[in-house]
Amino acid sequence: MMTTLSIGIIGAGPGGLCLAQGLRRFGIHATVFERDTTPQAREQGYRLRIDPTGQQALAACLPPAHFRLLCAGSAQNSGESNLWDPQLALLNARRPEHWLPSSQRQAQEPSGDLGVHRQTLREILLAGLQDRVRFGYTLREFAQTSQGVELQFANGGQVQVDVLIAADGVNSLVRRRCLPEAGPEDSGAVTLYGKTPLDAATRAQLAPELLRGVSVVFADGLSLVIEPMRFQAPHGAVGGRLRARLPPHPGRRLSLLGLYRIG
Repeated sequence: MMTTLSIGIIGAGPGGLCLAQGLRRFGIHATVFERDTTPQAREQGYRLRIDPTGQQALAACLPPAHFRLLCAGSAQNSGESNLWDPQLALLNARRPEHWLPSSQRQAQEPSGDLGVHRQTLREILLAGLQDRVRFGYTLREFAQTSQGVELQFANGGQVQVDVLIAADGVNSLVRRRCLPEAGPEDSGAVTLYGKTPLDAATRAQLAPELLRGVSVVFADGLSLVIEPMRFQAPHGAVGGRLRARLPPHPGRRLSLLGLYRIG
């Protein structure tokens, strides 16, 4: 008699949800356990850049309609990348070899990179998985038994799975227990992100050179990256299309594209 594996995924971030979507396309059931109490329990950060390789992976995991929705709700980088000094003099000598000119990059990768809001990505990855994601489940302990892997959660829940997959980030409890020697290392680099509406007042304060593609300004010990975000579809329309695909969820407050303010 054929048996079905019980798969548990710890973490409903992009990695865990993408894996669950991919397994679902192959008819494999997986349950995702997430410590957040709701999909909107905390800020997800602003943007992720998805290169053509990442887009191919998402297209292989998501239903086609959801992948098209993701593309429609993303900003597409089609401009040239420029390197500047603080006086906006070009620094072509600092250009990495793998940074191709725009014409060559578009010939090899015509789709270009996508810039997607992390919350938008999370909600699209959640679409269709509502019955397979358990929110409010913080993993406290796990142990391998003769029956599989026993999971114990901070809310008192206990679940038995055949396969445990860690997608719970840099501070993964599963990684610490199974691979304690593979801990993260502090690189010493600090990155700060911000955003501002690209309205007439902002445009007037920025040099025109900084509104063409991605600009990297190098100074002593630090650098500044500026990129205009231009979206391919009205955000209200994209949000409405996803809402139509999501079944009602008690207490759910859909915030799709709620933080998009640049365009």
